[in-house]
Amino acid sequence: MDRRSPHAPFSLRPPTRRNLRWASGLVLMAYITAHLLNHSLGIYSFAAAETVLRGVQKFWHSLPGTALLYGAAAAHLALAVIALWERRTLRMPPLEGLRVLLGFALPLLLATHLTAMRGAYLAYGIEARTCAWSGACGTGRAPPRSW
Repeated sequence: MDRRSPHAPFSLRPPTRRNLRWASGLVLMAYITAHLLNHSLGIYSFAAAETVLRGVQKFWHSLPGTALLYGAAAAHLALAVIALWERRTLRMPPLEGLRVLLGFALPLLLATHLTAMRGAYLAYGIEARTCAWSGACGTGRAPPRSW
């Protein structure tokens, strides 16, 4: 007697909303984690932070990396709007309301940072370098220590 499933061993099913939300969230989390780890590396050494930044930028500033990041952000935002739209009422516990409010406010709050960094890179070829944060680019001197 054959107990195998009558279905094919591999079937292509369209991804569910939940899977899309998870995948887009993981892509965004990977980008933000790399970004914040690079900032924290700058506490240790500007040279190390610049070295890591160059490697990270090779991926995220490439066409596939940019498409992946912007696609994940658009999908995540679209799925959040759809989830909010499909609610029968906006009554929710205060903590969930705060989560929704911050979730929709975060892209607006980050818009200036994204415009300044990525926009300057695309429009003028200005690279986000750690020496630019300290004002010591091209001066031949070490960045000042402010602490």
